[in-house]
Amino acid sequence: MGRYKNPLFNKDDNKHIRLRMKEWGHHHDRFTRISKTMQNRTPKQISDYWRNHLNPKLCHEPLSQDDKDFIIEQAQKYPLIIHWKSIISGLEKKSGRLRFEHTIKNFWYLTPLAKERKKGNFRITVSSLLN
Repeated sequence: MGRYKNPLFNKDDNKHIRLRMKEWGHHHDRFTRISKTMQNRTPKQISDYWRNHLNPKLCHEPLSQDDKDFIIEQAQKYPLIIHWKSIISGLEKKSGRLRFEHTIKNFWYLTPLAKERKKGNFRITVSSLLN
């Protein structure tokens, strides 16, 4: 059985979450409030689903070369732990488009730089990979 045969959220759930986000989106506990109105859904599930699928501000276009360069540049600033929220918000400020967290992470983890960091080489740069 595939993971997507029975999706966690259906069209009615999507409508319900969008409606509640219009109503409660400004509250700090908005996902907790929404989860109380939905059976068998946790605030974390709703938050992740909103952030990665339903948010109308999300840009669904592929990453541009400028976006990719920015992600690489920012990820290299953090030698031990990459601060993804900072990269996502910085990219949104720079490009004016909100990107999926998964899109940004997937791009990064497929780069040779990420593979070198995983080996413990924190001083690797783009130019050293091109030589």
